[in-house]
Amino acid sequence: MFFSPKSHGSLILTIEVQSSMVRGSLVWLKSGAAKPEVLFIGLRDVPYRPGMKTGRFVQTTMQEVGEVIDAVLQRLYSLRSERAAEHIPRHISEAHYILSSPWMVCQARTLSLPFERDTKVSRAKITSILDDERSRMAPSADGPTEIIEEKIFEVRLNGYPVAAWQDKPARELEISYALGVAGTSSLAHFQEACRRVVGPRRVQFHSSLLLQYVALRETLPERMSYTLIHVHGELTDVVLVDHGACSFFGSYPFGIRSAVRTIAEGAKGDEEAADSLLSLYTEKRLEDKSAAQSADVMKKASDKWIAQFKDILKQGQAESRQSPDTIIAARFHEQFFADSFRTAYPSSRVELLALDSVLSRVDYGSGSLHQRIVGLYALAIHSLKEGRLSQDMR
Repeated sequence: MFFSPKSHGSLILTIEVQSSMVRGSLVWLKSGAAKPEVLFIGLRDVPYRPGMKTGRFVQTTMQEVGEVIDAVLQRLYSLRSERAAEHIPRHISEAHYILSSPWMVCQARTLSLPFERDTKVSRAKITSILDDERSRMAPSADGPTEIIEEKIFEVRLNGYPVAAWQDKPARELEISYALGVAGTSSLAHFQEACRRVVGPRRVQFHSSLLLQYVALRETLPERMSYTLIHVHGELTDVVLVDHGACSFFGSYPFGIRSAVRTIAEGAKGDEEAADSLLSLYTEKRLEDKSAAQSADVMKKASDKWIAQFKDILKQGQAESRQSPDTIIAARFHEQFFADSFRTAYPSSRVELLALDSVLSRVDYGSGSLHQRIVGLYALAIHSLKEGRLSQDMR
C-alpha cells in the first residue's frame, strides 16, 4: 500500500523545468482521498539572452530551481501553522522533476518483429527486444544520456491489440512505446539541487508530455486520438496520440517569446509593447485601423510557428498520423496559437483544456494559483502511484 493506515498522506515536490521558466509546486497526496491537493505554486522565469552559451543557460536555470525550492519550503513552514488541525505532513517525501525540451527528448516508436512459426510472447522477450533497441540509441552530442522514463502503450499480436499478451502465441509481434531521454550531467545537477529536501533515491524524473498524456487519459477518457501542442517560452512540444498510443513526439524552437520578438521586429517596437499589442489584437480590442495595421505582423508570427510545426511532422513522417482533434496549451497568448492553428487547419477541431475539467479531479489550497498544467501533473503522478493507470515506466 502507498500509505500506512495511520498516515495523513504524503507531500511531494514537483519541479517543472522548461526552456524559459521553472515552476515548483507542493502537492499533498492525502491518505484515502480521491483527489490530490495543490498547496502551493511558485514560478521563476529564466531570462532569454541571444547567444547565451549552454553552460550559462544551465547555471541560470539551476539558480531558478534553487529559488523555487526555497519558496516551496518557506510556504510549507507557514502552512503547518495555518492548517495545523489538518496535520499536513512535516516533511517532503519525494521530488518529481518534470522536464521539457531542451532538458529531455521524448521518442515514440513502434517495433515490429515477425516469427517463422507461432512463438510464445513473454515479458522476458519484450524486455530483450526493448533492451536491444535502447542499445542502438545514439549518445547525445553534448555527452552521455540516460533513459529516465519508458511506457509501453500497446502490444499487438498478429495485427490485433491484446491486453493479456503474456505467453500467447503469435507469428507477428508489434510494440508501441515511448522513451524519455535526458543528459546524465543535467540529471546530476537536478538531483544535487534537491539534496537538502530528499535523498537521491527519492528524486524521480518525468517527461512533461508523457505526464500530460497520462492526465488527459483521466480527464478526457473518451478521447483516444488527438494532437497535443504545448507552447513554451522558446519552444513548442508536439505529441500525436493515435488510438490511445503516442505515435510521435517532436519539438521545435519557436514559442511564446519567439512570437513576441517576431511581432516586435515587425512593429518596430520593444518586446513589452509587442506583448501588449498581441493581447489586444487577439482579444479584438484594437480599433479597426490599428487592427488592420497589425494584421501583417501577427500573420508573420503565426506563419513562422505553423511552418515549423509542419516541418517537424514532415521530418518525422507523421503527417498522416495527425488527428483532427487538437488540444493547445500555453502559459500566455493561448488564444493566439489556437486561432493560428484553426486558420492553418480549418477542418481541425481545436480546443483549450478547460480548468473545470481539472478542478473536478484536483483540489487547490486557499491562496494557491489555479494552474491547469500543475493540476494535470499532480493528477498524473497521483494516478500512477495509486495504480489507476499502468505505469510500465523505468
